[in-house]
Amino acid sequence: MSGKTHMIIGATSSLFFLPTNRISATIICASFGALGGLILDIDTRKSKGAVLFRTVKKAVELLLALALIAILLGKEKDFFRVFDSWNWWNVICLASLFLLYWYGSTTPHRSFTHSIEFVILNTFLLYFLPNLFLCAFLIGELSHIVLDLFNKKHVTLSVLFRIKVSLNLASADGIVDRTLSFLGIVGLVILFVKTLFS
Repeated sequence: MSGKTHMIIGATSSLFFLPTNRISATIICASFGALGGLILDIDTRKSKGAVLFRTVKKAVELLLALALIAILLGKEKDFFRVFDSWNWWNVICLASLFLLYWYGSTTPHRSFTHSIEFVILNTFLLYFLPNLFLCAFLIGELSHIVLDLFNKKHVTLSVLFRIKVSLNLASADGIVDRTLSFLGIVGLVILFVKTLFS
């Protein structure tokens, strides 16, 4: 399926399974669902998920360069004051998450990043998110895997047990993709309107 479809279905699925009655929570929940729907395609160079990862990677590289400059200038206390509320566990999880995404970006498409092992590691490393947003992200990831199961090319559901599945029902950019995208938008609008009037 296309990145657009993964994003739309990820957002719609998260709102369907995690209904909220506040518009702010609905928007953030849909955003995390959309991100979860995109992130698994970091293993495809031109995908929206890969572009997002490269952007975040550049931001992390800039942050590290600024940290190094602050240390060289003797201003590290001022620079790191921003992270005073963080504990080492948060830093370790973020660094591990970055390494997990980097490794995922080097693997073949629909292999490691589409596996249950990746989703479990990803969810564990994102523990510091509020539960609603973590669940929305997880639902977005799972919706991505379910959508890709319909493709003609197999999805590696488990790297450890070498489980590969394909339902062989649709091509990545065919009529099924466009139909799911349209239905996802309709569902998203309905769920947003429902939130506005609840």
